This record gives sequence, C-alpha cells and structure tokens, in this order.
Amino acid sequence: MTLFIPKTGGRFDAQIVGSDIKITHKFGLINDATKPLAEDEFDQWKVRFHNLITQHWEGKYSFRRGTTTVTPKFFHDFEEDDTNMADAHYVIRVRDSMGGSELVSSKPAQMFTDLKDKGLYFPMASNLVGASVKPTNSSILIAQSLPTLFPFYVDTYGGTMKPQTQATVGNLARQVAGAQPALKVYVTGYGNSKTASRTAVINLLRNSGLTNVSARESKKFLKPSTWGKASQSRDSGRTDYVKISLKEDMDVSLLQNSALYTYPAAVVHEFGHMLGLKDEYACMSDKAASKLVKLDFIDASEKDRYLNMHTNAARTETPEVAKEQAAFVKYCKEAGVAPTTFGHHTTSIMSAGSEFHPCHFVTIWAALVQLSGHNDWAIV
Repeated sequence: MTLFIPKTGGRFDAQIVGSDIKITHKFGLINDATKPLAEDEFDQWKVRFHNLITQHWEGKYSFRRGTTTVTPKFFHDFEEDDTNMADAHYVIRVRDSMGGSELVSSKPAQMFTDLKDKGLYFPMASNLVGASVKPTNSSILIAQSLPTLFPFYVDTYGGTMKPQTQATVGNLARQVAGAQPALKVYVTGYGNSKTASRTAVINLLRNSGLTNVSARESKKFLKPSTWGKASQSRDSGRTDYVKISLKEDMDVSLLQNSALYTYPAAVVHEFGHMLGLKDEYACMSDKAASKLVKLDFIDASEKDRYLNMHTNAARTETPEVAKEQAAFVKYCKEAGVAPTTFGHHTTSIMSAGSEFHPCHFVTIWAALVQLSGHNDWAIV
C-alpha cells in the first residue's frame, strides 16, 4: 500500500488490487474519558461506522481508462491501544453525546504533537459523538437556504454558460426538482443573445428534472432616465444574462420527506474530510475563486459573484483551507469534472444532504493517477 496525502488535506493508504482501488484508513480509536460510551455501544460504533461508509461511498463512481474500470473499495483498521497509534491516519475520540461539533482536523492529535515538533509522521485529530453513526435530519438547513437563491441570475457568453455556472444551475435545479418537480419556473433572457441564452437555461433546467419551465419576456417598465440603457444582472452587472424566478414560494416542508435532503449519518459526511474534501457550506475563498478563473471554470467577470454566493452565516475559511480549496479546484480540472458550489447548505454530501458528485472522488482519482502512472482516468 502507498500512503497518499492529498493537497486538499486528508490522508489514506491506496492500493490497486485487480479491478479495485483499495482505500484503507488506519484509525486510533479512543473512548472519551470524561463522557465515555458504554462498552457495547463503543463496539457497535465501529461496526456502524464501517457499514455506513461502505454502504454510502461505494458504488457511486468508478474510474475508467480505455476498457479498464477501477472501483473504489473502503477498508478500516481500528487500533485501541494508544501505544500503537503513532502511524494511524486519524485518532478518533468518541464521546457519549447526541450532537455537537464534529471535527476532522488537519492538526495533529494532542497526544502526538511531540512527533510533529520532531518533524515525524503524526496522526491527525478527529472528535466524533456516539450519535454520529445514527440517522440525522439536516433538511431544515437546506429548507432555509434553497429558497433564498431565487431569483437566480445566470451570466451568459454568446448564448452559453461557463462550465462551473452550468454545473451550479444544474445542481440547483436538481435540488428543487427533488422536492417539487412541477414547481412553476420562469426563465427570462437579456442582452444580445437572450434567446439562445434563455433556451440553453431552459433545456438545462428540464434535463435536471424540472417539468414546468416556461420562457418569459421582460416586462420591465423603463423610466425616461433609463432609455437606451441595457438591463444589467443584479449579481454581476453583465448585460448578457438570464434570470430564473419562481412563480410561487417553494413548499419547504416537502424537503423533509426525502432522504436526499439530509445526511444518512454524520460520519458519512465526516469521512469525506478524511478523503481530503472540504465543507461546501463554508464560503469560497479568494484563492479558490481565482483558481476557477485561471482554469476557465468561470469568467473573470464572475469571480466576485462566486465569492459572494454564500449565506450571511457561512463560515469564512482559514488561509490553510483556502489553499486546500484551490487545490480541490485544480484536482477537478485535471480529472475533468466540475467542482460543487460553496457557501450554501445543499443536497451535496459535503454540505447537508446525501448526494454524491464526481468531484467527491477527485482525491481518490489523484491517488489512482499516482499509482498507475496514467493521468487520463475518467470519473464515471
């Protein structure tokens, strides 16, 4: 096995075994001394952790090169003797609680800070609660966030969208369609290519599951002072854009009736951090937005819009995480997939839901590239 430490954070062992890429995490597992789980619950926690990861992370995406397909498989080694934890990837401290702040950190576990000081390998820290392996309900977070995105403004260029904008609109439409596929949606085009732009957005919304999408002409009343001036997007100031609006408010109560809008269990999300993925409900950093521009995921004129596409309560990332977000964007470009959107609670597994995207497998893709010596694997 080869240790792989993604540039996005995280760490794991990787090995190609036949048609599988075997991803193994070595965990040091500690039952919290202050609020310990009962012994039988502690044992059950390990079993549930492993089962939840394999159940939800396996079978979502594979990697293909020519006629060869490689599929991720996940394995976990638990060590409970703290004298043998120094080579673990993570030291997980589990406490008896129904909730609280779950943490998968890029900092060393406290008991091994001396190893880092000596420049040696050290396990990273994780704090999880006993209830992290139990069903949860995060749909309320999406219910509060999703309606605030409308009306949604889409910048267009000659009747087309940039790759990241297209992915963002598609993800937004799938979230709405998951609860209310027949919700009435209006699409209005503006600018020199308004008809082509509007048609492109309508087709994308319909292909993403919305069944009641209609074209709409602008009925803007012009004051004499505005005569001769082109309409501008409220978000970016561009004159070539499309507005997506809802005729009526979403029935957010419908979001609570679908597994798509809630975590299967908190550890399924936290495991993504162990693979090197970031929290998508946090703000996008300037480094990540600049990388989107540099790699042509978005136009330079869209950068500020993506930086501001977040809720007021969204967390601002540290310089370390900002660098890791940018590395994530670069992995996505190299793997040929679009990053997800930061700043809102969405149905993504790395935000507040249960939806897996190709970009959630880019760190494993990078490990496969390193192991195989080929960089033309497609995530399928």
